[in-house]
Amino acid sequence: MRFTFALALLIILTSCGNGRAGGPLPVIGYGSFDEVNEPLPTEGVENGVTREAVTEAAPAMIRVLINASHFTGRIHERVSITAEGGFIVRGICVLGESTVYIYEAGEEFVLSGTDDMGVYQQIIIEPAVADGRLEMIGLGRNWPNGMNPRYRGRIEVSAASGGFTVINELLLEEYLYGVIPSEMPASYGLEAAKVQAITARSFAYRQMNENRFRAYGADIDDSVISQVYNNLPENALSVEAVQATRGMVLMYDGEVIVANYFSTSGGTTANAGEVWPAGGEFPGETPPYLRARAQFEPIYIVGDLRTEENAAAFFRDLEVPGFERDFPFFRWRVRMTAAELSASINGKLGERQQANGGLIKRVDFGGVALDGPVRSIGQLRDIEVVRRGQGGNIIELILVGTASAVRVQTEFNIRSLLAPSNSQITLHNGNTLNGWAMMPSAFFTMEIERDGAGNLTAVTFYGGGHGHGVGMSQNGAKALLDLGYGYREVLMHFYPGAEIFEFGI
Repeated sequence: MRFTFALALLIILTSCGNGRAGGPLPVIGYGSFDEVNEPLPTEGVENGVTREAVTEAAPAMIRVLINASHFTGRIHERVSITAEGGFIVRGICVLGESTVYIYEAGEEFVLSGTDDMGVYQQIIIEPAVADGRLEMIGLGRNWPNGMNPRYRGRIEVSAASGGFTVINELLLEEYLYGVIPSEMPASYGLEAAKVQAITARSFAYRQMNENRFRAYGADIDDSVISQVYNNLPENALSVEAVQATRGMVLMYDGEVIVANYFSTSGGTTANAGEVWPAGGEFPGETPPYLRARAQFEPIYIVGDLRTEENAAAFFRDLEVPGFERDFPFFRWRVRMTAAELSASINGKLGERQQANGGLIKRVDFGGVALDGPVRSIGQLRDIEVVRRGQGGNIIELILVGTASAVRVQTEFNIRSLLAPSNSQITLHNGNTLNGWAMMPSAFFTMEIERDGAGNLTAVTFYGGGHGHGVGMSQNGAKALLDLGYGYREVLMHFYPGAEIFEFGI
């Protein structure tokens, strides 16, 4: 049986008021994960969560902003909820008064428009039975056999422009049950799930402290903007991994670390300050535990990857003995025509400048900064790498067109503007992919094709890895575990100098 909230109101309405790290990468020993370089000062680490804060006030609950179907945005046009064990709906008024309605098992609560909110500022939905789950009908996620995702805890719905915002509040440890299967394949086993549990818990602590989602009344969101939650259902392995690592976080110098992680490395990781701005500066300072590191066997020697010659040789080498050499994204290539590149760049310039215009600047054809935004570069004439990070990742390039030129900084902007959305990506194992909204990574080199008149006709990108490249490579963790290392050793490798601290909860 299905009820809209407006119908429920007719039944129950009551009165209601209104550092940069310099130098070439260290080569790490194959049988040892000792740090080669001395740690840097912890400058640029803001909003830290201290050991004392964790010990004295470990948060039991977390508030997760739930994105719309397939993570297309934060506004839901429609909200539909049911539960096998029944559930309770409360309408909360501005003055805190509430109205309660009980739904039986299998009944459906629906908000199809903001008018359905009636006089209520917020709607809170909770299971009617202990350990019950709330099922969000029609919310597109990757649950098997087209199942609707189910959520522990409670769901809060508020009216917003164009629809509703949805927040899932639940126990932090139970939140992790739904992060691990969404971020680490269950086939990787229990030790990999433990690695993911500790990094995800640490990452969640930092996100909760930084208040990035306070405008929504949330601590974190459920997408790759934070870490993916409940895109796949929790399982026995994820529950066991969370319980086995209960309360464990990574700390450095008395603070919970920013435990960034990504999918696959192409043989190196990146300095955090050469991927994201820090303190308004780019490149910015890098915490010691997020420094670029080699991810290959010591029999292979690579020079300074900040030079174009060394980077080109490295990313075109298919035989690099990297820990992740058996994973599809270890090496990849994609060829894009000048027309495809021009369309991608011009189609996204406005959006990316509006998001962070200081990192995309109009320049003259000599590279000198000019005032004012640019909406189109015209037809692409040249791509010039200006700077690479210590791990070989491109951190700044110049795009020259027939109409204007732009300097682009940060891997996200670079990957977005050079999106191979209409081109085929060939992976290390020979498989191909189509329709990608971003370049797989900023760890790449280029081969430019020109016609007889010198006009750019196409570019082939030779790259390695998938993701931003900072912190832990998830497939790298799996590879190291397969070599016989334990989950603690893997974490110490990817976050050198950090320690595992366990608080009581």
